[in-house]
Amino acid sequence: MSLRNERRRRLLADDSLAGAADDESSPIRLAAGPAGETGPGAAAYATAAKLARQRPVHDFVPSRLTMIGLVVAGALSTVGIVAALSIWSATLAEVVSAEELLPLGLSSSHNLGNWLASTLLLVASLTSLLIYSLRRHRVDDYHGRYRLWIWAALACLVASCAETAGLADLAHGLCRHLAGLSSLDDSVVWPIGTGVVLGAMGLRLLIEVRRSRLTVLVLLSSIGSFLLAAAVALDWLPAVSEVWRPLVARASCLVGYVFLLATLLLYARHVVLEIEGRVAVKPSKPKRKKAKRAAKATEKLAVAATPKTATKGRSDLDPVEKSQAATSVAGSQSKPTADKFVAPAAVVGRVDPDSQGALSRADRRKLRRESKMAS
Repeated sequence: MSLRNERRRRLLADDSLAGAADDESSPIRLAAGPAGETGPGAAAYATAAKLARQRPVHDFVPSRLTMIGLVVAGALSTVGIVAALSIWSATLAEVVSAEELLPLGLSSSHNLGNWLASTLLLVASLTSLLIYSLRRHRVDDYHGRYRLWIWAALACLVASCAETAGLADLAHGLCRHLAGLSSLDDSVVWPIGTGVVLGAMGLRLLIEVRRSRLTVLVLLSSIGSFLLAAAVALDWLPAVSEVWRPLVARASCLVGYVFLLATLLLYARHVVLEIEGRVAVKPSKPKRKKAKRAAKATEKLAVAATPKTATKGRSDLDPVEKSQAATSVAGSQSKPTADKFVAPAAVVGRVDPDSQGALSRADRRKLRRESKMAS
């Protein structure tokens, strides 16, 4: 763990303990373990994340599924109305000129569809900021992954400006210029580049909201709507005729924006429920060690648990009484012969400890002379 993450861990722990001291009557208990170790009695967020301590703007976060359902239903109805106006505009060609009917059509550069998409993305950007203000209080987010919601808010804001200000045409022009410099086809570079950027953002968002199954389902629906719009716009679905292709592509894109806003609202609700303690925090799984490391650790434990046998060799520092006792025991067990000579106790202490018990003829003679001189 880097020093930056370690410092953030300590700051989060200090803030959490300070919040608990300020509000001892809070039913939410703080997580006392290290990163990711949460149990059934631990809280996912610090006390400072409570809505009572937040700004009044957090009251706009819907806490009921029925309210979110009404918002989604109203947005989808608006998409239907915009599509119906686009179809109905063909009947007004006799009354109004074609240029004056451009705001009702979905194939023009400035129309009601662009306004609706810009509005949905702007609300999504504000919702991302609300999620960021609550999500940053999570006590086990030592790596600061909550910063994703700042980037999500910026991405939604840029997309909202692109819908009304034509930033997408500017980006397409830059991509065309880069494709010309690299001698590549613009029809290949633009879809691949856009798909890689949007795909990476969608995958990261999917990983972030994985704790809420309903949120994941709605996000997958949004991704599916965008893929359908791209397939229709690139003429990958021959079943859609040329007349209906702009309408179907634009309507699918608007539905994707609606589902994206629903995803953010659902995850904001999930965060609020976690703060209030109404959603159980799942304990994180411990990291699995590799097989080789586990085998080495087991082998070390087995070696450490094996008792060591004490081995003691002969030493010249042994007392004379001990040497005499050992000599007497050895003499009582075996009878002396002519080939073997038992040395007196006085000279046993001077025997070389490295010898294995077999003496040469010269050594035996030396021992005999010493024994006669001693007697």
